[in-house]
Amino acid sequence: MEPATFEADREEELALSFDLEEDAVRKEELSSSGSRGRSIIDQKYRIAEQQLLQEGKLGDTGISARIKRATFGVFNEQPACLVHVRLDFCPKNGRSFFRFRSAIITIEFEEVEDVVTSQDEVSKNLASDDDKKAYERPLVLRFYPELIRGHIQHTVQTHGIKLYAEPASIGVGAEIGGSRTFQREGKHIIHGRLIKAQQTVKWTINENEATKSGIYEQPSFAVIVRYGLERGFAMKLAMKATTYGGLSVKGKKSSRVVFKKPDKLMDSDLEKENLEELTNMKAELLGREGPGAGGGLQAEQDAILGE
Repeated sequence: MEPATFEADREEELALSFDLEEDAVRKEELSSSGSRGRSIIDQKYRIAEQQLLQEGKLGDTGISARIKRATFGVFNEQPACLVHVRLDFCPKNGRSFFRFRSAIITIEFEEVEDVVTSQDEVSKNLASDDDKKAYERPLVLRFYPELIRGHIQHTVQTHGIKLYAEPASIGVGAEIGGSRTFQREGKHIIHGRLIKAQQTVKWTINENEATKSGIYEQPSFAVIVRYGLERGFAMKLAMKATTYGGLSVKGKKSSRVVFKKPDKLMDSDLEKENLEELTNMKAELLGREGPGAGGGLQAEQDAILGE
């Protein structure tokens, strides 16, 4: 009897999945002079431009993050700043091996080190309860989006196997096996959460696993952070996106943006800011043109199931 052959039409079983991730930040550290003890470079926030935070590239596939704008004001009568960040995910081809299936974005706020070097030093310099109230480390008060689930969409998939056997005594081959068709459901998801003592926000983005159409290309995030008026604060961003083939693209630029108090204290009440209106994320993800929107594919799948 000849060896049996196996056929499968599941995309997951046929797709290549491997990791060729290059840690660009580590590479830069190794190539730089060993005498430099600090690899992160500070840069001042420049209000006149959409400041670049990070960018990364893998062939014709790229990612980047920029500050759209920062608004200084107050939140619950305390100095605060609203930072609006826009990302760009640019795959070589939206439905190819290089499309982005997931991404992780982290925004972290820190004290400016040339003002305060350590928490111990701060504690020593605080002589009274009033002084303690005056000192305020950067603290995330609000962020957006927190959780957005995109359109639920369905696809029809067929799973099955076929065995081919040719008995030596008969000499006539035969196929044995079967297949099963079922409906798969999926949705595009953006999920954010606070980590690290309320000074860091981490978002995860995942494509609709049913349609496999990639993640949304231009997500926009907003964070309101409290800070000490005389101290200012620093912000750094890290991002990584993973393609369908398992290749990772990381942001290469390792720098912090330092925000100092404005020359003229703004009186904007940031509690009243509509972060959805600012970022437009629900409108983009759940609108008529958002991932999974429209009834064309759904109607097609329903028709297939009805046959």
